[in-house]
Amino acid sequence: MMTNDVKIAGSGSIAGGEYNKISIAGAGTGTGNITCKLLKVAGSAKFEGEVFADEVSLAGSCKFQKSLKGNIIKIAGAVKLESDISCEDAVKEIYSTVLEKYG
Repeated sequence: MMTNDVKIAGSGSIAGGEYNKISIAGAGTGTGNITCKLLKVAGSAKFEGEVFADEVSLAGSCKFQKSLKGNIIKIAGAVKLESDISCEDAVKEIYSTVLEKYG
């Protein structure tokens, strides 16, 4: 059961694990595999492990070193993918100047 919420306002890091809601406003780093119901980024973020989320909302600059998987994914900004992205339902909105996959 995912009951923990994590909020970064400014800068900080999130250890791998299971969370309910992750909110990053500023600069954040995910250091392991992360599972959550909602991942919301407004600013910049780097995720070193795999990310699994029911809903993903990215605004700003994000880098995923491993896979990003979600049911709903919204992107507004720049995203760098070093692995795969997959979405169960649909990528609802993409307003992105850069959407790249490296690897």
